[in-house]
Amino acid sequence: MYFDDSDFIDICHCTNVRFLQEKGKPMNLTAEEVRHFFGFSVLISCLKYPQIKMYWAKTTKVNSIANLMTRDRYFQIRSILKVVIDADVPENEKKADKLFKIRPLIDRIKKGCKSLPRCQEVAIDEQMIPFTGMCHMKQFVRGKPNPDAFKNFVCATPKGLVLDFEIYQGKNTSLDNKVTNLGVGPSSVVKLSETLLERTHIYVDRYFTTLPLIEYMLNTKKMLLTGTIMKSRLPKAANLTSDTMMARLGRGSSAQDVRCDGNINIVQWYFMKSVILASSSLQIEASDDCRRWSKKDSKYLHVPRPNIVKKYNECMGGIDLIDRMISYYRIGARSKKWTVKSIFHLFVLAIANSWIFYRDDRQKLGDRKIMKFLEFKVAVAELLLKSDKSENYSTGISTLATRSSSGPRPLSQSYFLQKNKPIEHFPALASDLKNSMRCKNQGCKQKAKVFCEFCDVFLCLTGHKNCFKEFHLK
Repeated sequence: MYFDDSDFIDICHCTNVRFLQEKGKPMNLTAEEVRHFFGFSVLISCLKYPQIKMYWAKTTKVNSIANLMTRDRYFQIRSILKVVIDADVPENEKKADKLFKIRPLIDRIKKGCKSLPRCQEVAIDEQMIPFTGMCHMKQFVRGKPNPDAFKNFVCATPKGLVLDFEIYQGKNTSLDNKVTNLGVGPSSVVKLSETLLERTHIYVDRYFTTLPLIEYMLNTKKMLLTGTIMKSRLPKAANLTSDTMMARLGRGSSAQDVRCDGNINIVQWYFMKSVILASSSLQIEASDDCRRWSKKDSKYLHVPRPNIVKKYNECMGGIDLIDRMISYYRIGARSKKWTVKSIFHLFVLAIANSWIFYRDDRQKLGDRKIMKFLEFKVAVAELLLKSDKSENYSTGISTLATRSSSGPRPLSQSYFLQKNKPIEHFPALASDLKNSMRCKNQGCKQKAKVFCEFCDVFLCLTGHKNCFKEFHLK
C-alpha cells in the first residue's frame, strides 16, 4: 500500500546517480541494499542503542545488522540517500515546490493514505517532524516537545489512522489558492478536506478554528466543523459569560450562545478555566459526567460535561495516538540533511498507519492475539532484512566513462541504464591501436587497447591481466 520493490529500485537508482555525480565513480548500490538499509533503520529505532556504531562494535554487535552490511556502508548510504534526480526536475517546479527533493516519496505515502476508507468523523491537527539543522522550511513552535521542526498538517480518524497530510513549506506557501483570505490554519483544513465525503464532521483545535472557516465548510463543502476557538476570534456581539462568573458557578458549569441564523453555536465550559468551542452541529445538550482530578481536594470529582466537549475529546485523540507511536520508536539519525529526517519520518508514519489498520482489522474479526506496535515494527524490519538472492534489485547504473585522465566530465543520461533491463558488456578492440588509453580499473596504471562497448571505458584484457572482469564485478 505504501512501499513496494519498485520504490526501493527508484531510490537505488537516484542514489547511485547522485553518488556518481559527486564522486565520479560508481557506488554500485543495489535495491536489496536499500531495502536492508531501511530494515536496519527500523530495527535500530526499536533497540535504541545510544550510538549507531555500537550495533557493529565487538561487545554490543547485533548480528542481524552487522552480518548484512558494514557500518561504513550504512553511513555512506545515509549520507547520499536520494529519492529524486534533481536535474530531472524543471526549474519552475523547484521554485514552486520546496519539497521537490522528497516529493515522489510524499506522493507515494499520500496515495496509500488516500486509498483508505473515509469515515464520518475526522480530526485535523499539527504534527511536528523534529529537525535541528538549517532549513528555510523549519518552524519554531513554542510549547511543543520538539519546538524546532517541520510542521505537518494531518487528517486522521479518531482511532489514529492517517487519511491525508500536507507538509507546510513556509509562510509564503498557499495551501489552497481558493481560500487564501482564511489564513494558513483554515486553508490547511480546506486542503485536507478534499478527499472527505459530504456531511463529514471535522474536529480541529484553536489554531485552525475561525467563524469564516465554519461558514465556508458548511456552505461550500457541505461539511460540519467543531473546534476550540480563541476568544479574540469571536465577534463582540457574542454573548459570552465572563470567567469570573463562570468560576462562581463552579466546575462543570457551561453556557451557550447561538447565532441568529442558527448555523453556529458557541459553548463555554468551565473546569480550571473557561474553554470555548464553536460548532456548526453540536450544542450544549446531552451532558454527561466525567472524572477529573482535583488538586485542591486531592481526589477525583464527577464534573458535568456538555456533549460537544465529550465528542471533541474523543475525536481529537487519534492524532495524539499516531504522534505517540512515532515518537516512541522514532528513527534517530543525527543528520544535517532535512531530506533524511523527512524520509525516515514518512517511513515510520507508513508503518504506524499499517499497524493501526492491522489492529482494527483483527479486532473486527474478534482476534485477541494482536501484535503490539513494537512487535509489528520488528516484524517489518525482519521482512526488509530478508535476503532474496533470486531477484536482482540493481538499477544497473553504469560506470562513468571518461576519455580524459584529468578527471570526470559532466554526466549525461546516456551513461545510465534504464531500470530493470539486463546489462550486456562486450569487449571491443580499439580501431586505432595508437589511441589506447590508461586502464580505468582502480589501481591499474597500464595502457589498455580493449574497451567496454556499453560503458565506453578502456580496460586491460590480456592473458596475464583481466581488469575487464574485475571492473564489472565490483
